Amino acid sequence: MEISVLTLNCWSIPVLSKDIKVRIEHIGKLLATGQFDIAVLQEVWTMESYHTLVRLAGSVMKYTHYFHSGLLGSGCCIFSKHTIMSTLIHRYSLNGYPYKLQHMDWYGGKAIGLCQLDINGLIVNVYGSHLHAQYCHTDEDYKAHRLMQAYEMGEFIYQTQYSCDLAIACGDLNMKPTDLGYKVILQRAGLKDAWLEVNGEEGESAMTSDRPDNMYWLNNIDPIIPYGQRIDHILYRAVSDCEVEVKQSELGPRTFQPTSGGRAIPYSDHEIVIAKLSVNKHETNNIVKKDAVHQLNLKTLENVREIVRLGVKDVRHTFIYSLAAMFIIFILICVLICFDPLACILPPSLLSGGYIFMQVSCGIALVFVYWNLLVMCPSESNALQGCMADIERQINLHYP
Repeated sequence: MEISVLTLNCWSIPVLSKDIKVRIEHIGKLLATGQFDIAVLQEVWTMESYHTLVRLAGSVMKYTHYFHSGLLGSGCCIFSKHTIMSTLIHRYSLNGYPYKLQHMDWYGGKAIGLCQLDINGLIVNVYGSHLHAQYCHTDEDYKAHRLMQAYEMGEFIYQTQYSCDLAIACGDLNMKPTDLGYKVILQRAGLKDAWLEVNGEEGESAMTSDRPDNMYWLNNIDPIIPYGQRIDHILYRAVSDCEVEVKQSELGPRTFQPTSGGRAIPYSDHEIVIAKLSVNKHETNNIVKKDAVHQLNLKTLENVREIVRLGVKDVRHTFIYSLAAMFIIFILICVLICFDPLACILPPSLLSGGYIFMQVSCGIALVFVYWNLLVMCPSESNALQGCMADIERQINLHYP
């Protein structure tokens, strides 16, 4: 049998994204054409967008599931022509910082979701995820967080895939094939990249994001990646006694013509990725058991350990900075209470309002710093140290 898979980051962010309504409607119409057995979507950040997709594509792709997580929802959902038998979601331990409002990843509750499908007797685990965004291609604050997410994603797939015949993992991983996190996912879960299986080496035409020929990126081209990057992936693995061949792996339609006329509009700021898998299942009664083949190699483990170690070090620095900030704020509050510093700056008519503003500002800053000290820093440190302990265990077990 053949299984056609689509994945797309829909870029449906309220306020920030452009042309949301018309783009979501045409994405729904594309799904309704019946070309695809499975569609794994990301950045469907509002229920309005999700319900629009269900309304337009639901008659063809009757089975859908939205993975609710965090304050805003994970943004991930799966559409299928075939029965969804069960679902599962794992929210990542680390997902950015709540005080970085300009990035908002923390509020999205990034996670990996699983839908187990029955496709004419073939049990297929479909995984969808959207890892933490990379806001800087040189030195950034989220490297350890995104690597932790990749580590958890690979482990989640490894631990859950043995109840199925075929595993398919899709999504905007915000990682190129040369990135360490990408290698962690593939090595741990034993996955293959559908694009590389068919097309081999990447070229400019393979890029799925940051493309200069996508009008939503025209004014945001990064000189480090002038032609874009391939960060949206369809990965797969034959788990039981079945053979899988990738018949096709390519970018889907890039633009649509709006009914009102005018220039063609891209479906998203990312490109649609499509893969067609040919699956031949052998009729055997063999019980699939977990194997030890798909272990991370020593070099990968050591690289992960080093980045996680640096992450732990950064948390300690943040803790020290927060302590210093709390001390400074406390001193400032004492000055406001014991002295009258604003009397030399503000006229008498504004003194009352000035003191209220200063007191409220100091109070908010003190609460934030206190929360960072007692909640955020320990949570991040514990997650990183847990990952470090697991890596050490794997190194000692498999590479004594």
